[in-house]
Amino acid sequence: MMRNECGYNGRMAYWEEFSDAGNFRNSAFLRDFGGSGDSDGYVHDNEFSTIDLNLGPGLENHRRKLRRSINDTASAMGSQQYVDEAMSKNTFVEFLATIRSFSHLAGHNGVGGELGDVQTAPVDIIFFSHHIYIDYLWDKWQRARPEARLFDIQRSGYETQANPIVETNYMTDISFLGLAPSVPMYSALDTQGGFLCYVYE
Repeated sequence: MMRNECGYNGRMAYWEEFSDAGNFRNSAFLRDFGGSGDSDGYVHDNEFSTIDLNLGPGLENHRRKLRRSINDTASAMGSQQYVDEAMSKNTFVEFLATIRSFSHLAGHNGVGGELGDVQTAPVDIIFFSHHIYIDYLWDKWQRARPEARLFDIQRSGYETQANPIVETNYMTDISFLGLAPSVPMYSALDTQGGFLCYVYE
């Protein structure tokens, strides 16, 4: 979609957060995207300081500027130690539990502000670099033992939009809310094949 509809032919940058774990406040990557915010949390550096946000807080809509609230105690949970722990897991369920508890939370709660609010997190551009990083970690874990891990998603989650809520499986449709056709989950498990076709470096 980025290539075909937006004409974007560049790379998608992920934030290798473990290198800044415990010190997001001084992250060069974060600084390039507006920095950590002032004493009130408002971002004042570069073009991200001028964007009007309308989504949130929570489920409300109030026009405001981008806020961040760095918490380096939380960001420390994204350290190499916790990445290594996730990589050591043998099943996707174990890997997912570790990533969710450490690296994923470290990104959201370490940056805080909009990113720390589950309803408004996508309004901060860092949301996408953070989630590309989480996807990169998953891809790295898969490729360490592709024969066992590439399609391992058993007992990993629930389709919360279904009524009643049902456990996900290989045939569960992933909805892109009209931005792209829905696809069965199995076709999106390998970044280098099927529906996706991209490589991490």
